[in-house]
Amino acid sequence: MVASVTAMSENSVTDGPKSRLADGLGARSGTSLGQYELVRRIGTGGMAEVYEAVHRGLKKTVAIKVLLPDVAENDDLRARFLREGEAASRIQHPHVVDVTDVGEQGGVPYLVMELLVGDPLTQIIREHRQLTLSRTLDVMLPISAALEEAHRRGVVHRDLKPDNIFIARTPSGKVVPKLLDFGVSKMTTAGIPNDTSRSSVLGTPHYMAP
Repeated sequence: MVASVTAMSENSVTDGPKSRLADGLGARSGTSLGQYELVRRIGTGGMAEVYEAVHRGLKKTVAIKVLLPDVAENDDLRARFLREGEAASRIQHPHVVDVTDVGEQGGVPYLVMELLVGDPLTQIIREHRQLTLSRTLDVMLPISAALEEAHRRGVVHRDLKPDNIFIARTPSGKVVPKLLDFGVSKMTTAGIPNDTSRSSVLGTPHYMAP
């Protein structure tokens, strides 16, 4: 899913069947996770849902990504979800989605991220079919810089694709590409456990290196 979700654009709201999380935490205003009050659900995927939320004390609007209860029961998927927050927060780059907090409620973990406004690169490509060279460079140069910093920090993304690149817009109208979703990333710094076996194949086949 597009994480971040705005991390997700309003166009990416899914109107499909409600999950158990939607029934429990709800896509309703007023439900709380820690210090955050959920405002509305803005995206959903196979592993998690994303909500717009407000910190009750700071009145700051954020995006909260919550692992689905059924997924949270799987130790491996739960570890990957938490690693997403650790990897993104470790990089601290203007073109990587900012993860600011992590928590758990009712046995279900969640990540708190900056709320982005814009569209996933997938949607932009779908609408325009082919981007100009100039526009392509405006996206790929910042994302390449983000990847370079990630590698310098010992993080390998392993699932780079249009779905995981978000074209955010600031209030002033500036376009800021953001790299999302470090759920299958690998942290290579000494002392950090590596949960991936040598035989594991991770990522999206169409976008994987040969």
